[in-house]
Amino acid sequence: MARLDRNKVDEVLLRERLGLDENWSNRDEDGIAHLSKTPPSFIKQEYSEREIASFESAVDRLVAAGCRREAVYFCLRELSPAAAQSRRGQEWVAAPGQKEGDPEKLHLRSLKLAQKDDLTVVANHAKETLKLIRRYRRELLLANDVSKPPLPRGLIASPPDAGEALSHLLQSLAWVRNLANSYVAPFETTLLKSKGLLYLTLYVSMYADSEKLKSLQQRTDNEQHAAHSQRRRRVKRDVLPDRILAKLATLCTGQRWAPSDLNAKLKRFEKDYPALHKTMKTKMAELHRTARE
Repeated sequence: MARLDRNKVDEVLLRERLGLDENWSNRDEDGIAHLSKTPPSFIKQEYSEREIASFESAVDRLVAAGCRREAVYFCLRELSPAAAQSRRGQEWVAAPGQKEGDPEKLHLRSLKLAQKDDLTVVANHAKETLKLIRRYRRELLLANDVSKPPLPRGLIASPPDAGEALSHLLQSLAWVRNLANSYVAPFETTLLKSKGLLYLTLYVSMYADSEKLKSLQQRTDNEQHAAHSQRRRRVKRDVLPDRILAKLATLCTGQRWAPSDLNAKLKRFEKDYPALHKTMKTKMAELHRTARE
């Protein structure tokens, strides 16, 4: 089996970690969507009152521009530390010394994909096991004839006899060996870095209308009779959707983002993974339709 194409490995991994095959609208059995109507919990837990007020003001402006609040909250949750950790991979495991079956004693453990050398060990062991089973096939069948152990069950049915079971095992080992030899490790950390920003950036690019915000700001200026022309120009510039996007991204990640940085990241994602970008746009459109203003 030929070595896997790393770009295809990256694409499959991103599809899984970005949840592109999951139900974003969180619909129940009756088809009713249950999107959260409240801001992400990490905002209230980790930020000051002033930062929370700034956050709420920015969200209000995106809603005024044509976005829907529940959809914005969904995208913002993907900027939380918990979401970033989930994208890196994790599993529930028992603490040292605890039983696996006790759910209250479980904790999350980070998972990182193995490197090529790790899978080489699997391939080598499978190769050696294949050799040993072939060498001692007669002896294994003799032991089966005497002890009559239950045959292993397959995905569909049990094999008819011990010889067929051994043949199936040999084929399975060869299959595993080929998979291990073809494995190419993705650059997981680099690949997943800051990918949570894609959700909000894409959503804002699809639904935030700068003209709506300009009209809203003009009405506000007229009502308040703003006196300082320079301040008015600054405010008008700052209400543009890409500025609000950058403000929220900076607040939620603790890292300074410029609108150009976020737009470049989205364009690069579209160029590198056009199929994933298309799928993500489709899911954003569904999310927007089901979200409330």
